[in-house]
Amino acid sequence: MEQQIIFIIVTSSMMFLMAFGLMIKGKRVLRIFPSLFEVQVVFREKGVSGGSLGSLMSRMGGTRKGLEVVVTTEELWIKPIPIVAGFSDTLDNVHKIELRDIINTEVRGNTVLITFKTQSTQVKKVSLILKAPTAFLEALKQ
Repeated sequence: MEQQIIFIIVTSSMMFLMAFGLMIKGKRVLRIFPSLFEVQVVFREKGVSGGSLGSLMSRMGGTRKGLEVVVTTEELWIKPIPIVAGFSDTLDNVHKIELRDIINTEVRGNTVLITFKTQSTQVKKVSLILKAPTAFLEALKQ
């Protein structure tokens, strides 16, 4: 009985430390985004599903209802909740895209496929499942 309690305490402590570490890393990753009060927000939706279509790992590891999509007058932000942002190097789910770098948008029902250039001129593609895809596309056109 004592061994089981020790095992549970040690396992729980390790899980807590890993989650805490991911939260700290995620908050660090999300520092690239300024406060919403510092920019003019044209569109914002929380609880979005989606992910990068770059590698097999990022396709399999999309985020379900854990993304926030923000369109400002100059940029498109795709940012996950902090603990998920801790996996950003694997999932490729944190993006700050200038609107002029968006190459193409394609709508399939509630899913929007966005093709864009990164600062290193690499072409990437992301898929977003939005509640309001029409309003999102209108915000991108402004």
